[in-house]
Amino acid sequence: MLYAGTIKGGLLKSIDAGRTWVLEHQFVDRKITDIVLDNKNQAVRYVALYGRGVWKTQNDGNSYDELADGLRAFTGGTDARRLLMDKNNPSALLLATKNKLLHSTDGGTNWEKLPIISPESIDILTLAVNTADFKGIYYGTATTFYKSGDEGQSWSTK
Repeated sequence: MLYAGTIKGGLLKSIDAGRTWVLEHQFVDRKITDIVLDNKNQAVRYVALYGRGVWKTQNDGNSYDELADGLRAFTGGTDARRLLMDKNNPSALLLATKNKLLHSTDGGTNWEKLPIISPESIDILTLAVNTADFKGIYYGTATTFYKSGDEGQSWSTK
């Protein structure tokens, strides 16, 4: 199964290695910034939308629920840029917004802000995690690379 997101909010799905594609879901007219698949349950996936937060399906794409309620507690919380999932615990999500890192341990219902050391006036441009250990988080701005080994509680720069 392959998934692709369009700049206009179309979530495309291919079941034949990309030879043909079908529109699985049309979100609002916003760019899809990430698609995250639950490796333990194929019916569950998340879609991050620029400026519209995170959406979740639990029924293999038949419907999607908006998870923005928990994100709206943070200024710019729905400005989803990058979304990652812990492969060992699919309920653990990490979301980069324009200038914040948010963490969920319950599949996106509730979120907490991680303490980061870059000023909130600086855009977060990239986010990654250590796939062997979700405690290793990395993010980058235009000038600096940040690394945490304790799930974002403390940071060093590179």
